[in-house]
Amino acid sequence: MGAFPRYEENKESMLRVMRNHRLAAYDADEYEGLEDQATGAEGEITVRLFTDSGYPGLDEAVQLGEKYGYRNAQTTVIAPTGTIGW
Repeated sequence: MGAFPRYEENKESMLRVMRNHRLAAYDADEYEGLEDQATGAEGEITVRLFTDSGYPGLDEAVQLGEKYGYRNAQTTVIAPTGTIGW
């Protein structure tokens, strides 16, 4: 099906967002192209949710997105703190 309409003109921004989502999963100290400091996902359990077998993993999602683009503009969602429970 290919990437979403107008992906090419939004490619760099979309890839930056995906790289920042990956950085958040790994609780990074710095993010790409942000004026304000973002808060990472904090904790080993969050990283495991994105990287264990059965999940595509954000490393792979970024790599494949760089190669093929993205079909959907919304690709990852991390719920705000306090809105869901385990």
